[in-house]
Amino acid sequence: MSQAHARRGLPAAAIAVIVVGVAAVALLFGLGTWWLVTGDDAPVAEAGASPAASVSPSVAATAEATPDPSVAPSATPGPSASPDPSVSPDPEASATPAPEPSPVPTLEAGGTLAFQSPSGNIRCEVEDLDGFTWLLCQQPSINYDPPAQACDGDADGVAVGLWSDAAPEYPCLDDNLEGGEVLPLDTPAAIGALDCLLTLDEGLRCTNPQGRGFTLEYSRGIGFLP
Repeated sequence: MSQAHARRGLPAAAIAVIVVGVAAVALLFGLGTWWLVTGDDAPVAEAGASPAASVSPSVAATAEATPDPSVAPSATPGPSASPDPSVSPDPEASATPAPEPSPVPTLEAGGTLAFQSPSGNIRCEVEDLDGFTWLLCQQPSINYDPPAQACDGDADGVAVGLWSDAAPEYPCLDDNLEGGEVLPLDTPAAIGALDCLLTLDEGLRCTNPQGRGFTLEYSRGIGFLP
């Protein structure tokens, strides 16, 4: 019986040895794994560190002072653009200074005078006859149909006349008037007993003391007042 008991105890001892061996192997494997893990981290951390951490202050300052070539420089003001020759200049801006305006024509008692518009397309003659003023004006070039009442004489364009005490009329001319002093634009002129004003919008406007008169303009034609 004792021998049989001894034989049964041998397997138990063998099992204990095996268990201890397995535990030792597991411990060694665990230590090896831990060493491998902790041993690899340190070099990787050093190798993966940012280069800026190991750069000296002087090198870092130089890097900051050097502009990044990938960043486009700010635009610097260039020379002013040349004017486009295809664009017409403003005629008002490019106009030369106007000459000094002529003095308003003055009609002396018993005398005569002649005046005209700056373009010369309105020409007038004035005469003082015993205190009465007679005004005769011609427009050689017109952009309208002559009135039916206008005289179809030998002169160009149309002619209109005004007495200082009567309504305007259509006189007949045998020849074109020559013109004379330039009547300034937008300047009221008292010529004898008549009041005249020359503007770009209305042309020549002349009236007598009774308010009768006329307007004479290149496209609008002749208008009687009132």
